[in-house]
Amino acid sequence: MNIYFSGIGGVGLGPLAEIARDAGHTVAGSDPVVSLTTSELEKSGIVIATDQSGEFLSRYHEHTPIDWLVYTASLPANHPELLHARALGITHITKRDELLRSIVEEKQLTLLAVAGTHGKTTTTSMVAACTADFVVAPLVTRGLAYYLGEGFEIACPSLGAQQQVCGGGAYAEGIGFAVGVDRLMLAANAAATATPGGDDDDPR
Repeated sequence: MNIYFSGIGGVGLGPLAEIARDAGHTVAGSDPVVSLTTSELEKSGIVIATDQSGEFLSRYHEHTPIDWLVYTASLPANHPELLHARALGITHITKRDELLRSIVEEKQLTLLAVAGTHGKTTTTSMVAACTADFVVAPLVTRGLAYYLGEGFEIACPSLGAQQQVCGGGAYAEGIGFAVGVDRLMLAANAAATATPGGDDDDPR
């Protein structure tokens, strides 16, 4: 499948472009800003243009028909590339979530989402460091009374009896989870830890 990313240099679309390429798809895109992300993507063989007038997209589509155009959420509805894509008859024009779901289903992958106000990038990096020895249990019974129904657990079997590194679920006030940073760092074979900021919620 030929996939075109409009805004490929962004923190969301750049990594997704790599995922799509690694999944075996042909990838190209545009971004008005030359950045480290676009440079690295170009080094990997992805064709990228700074022209977002629609002309590059049209020329590219002539010799490599685009099956799917993914655009960054920051593009307005009347953006030239979106208008050209519709005029060219590209019917699959979406934001990133649909493509990500398609790749996960196509490759039968397990999608692990990290959410929150602070620490998403740090937590994601630590989780990625030990994914080779990772087991995700999406439906488990949590022993704590305030959880509603089933929850989830993430474990690193190499840690033996202390293998659970994350767990959580839904409760009356919302959704929560906890990460055992010491276990996570052990799983990642880290030599040191760094806590960039936080409040001491356990004064013992």
